[in-house]
Amino acid sequence: MRAILRKCVNDWEWLDRAPKVRMLKEPTRRIRFLSRAEAQRLLSELPEHLAPLAFNLDQNAHPFKPNLAAIRKEARERAPQMTILG
Repeated sequence: MRAILRKCVNDWEWLDRAPKVRMLKEPTRRIRFLSRAEAQRLLSELPEHLAPLAFNLDQNAHPFKPNLAAIRKEARERAPQMTILG
């Protein structure tokens, strides 16, 4: 918002001055990754077609973060099989 208001003043000269915009503070949250046991439990509860999108727990991937290359490869392989419902 501030960037647009400043552009209105400085570049486009639509406003004489930009009003003050107070920025809200982002909450500080702890980032926690799932343990291997938690990830396995999650995968066992997900429907089969969603499991590859959540995690790829193969040998080459970090066990707690998604392996995007593998997910993209699988999505490309499955693309011809997808059907649009409507």
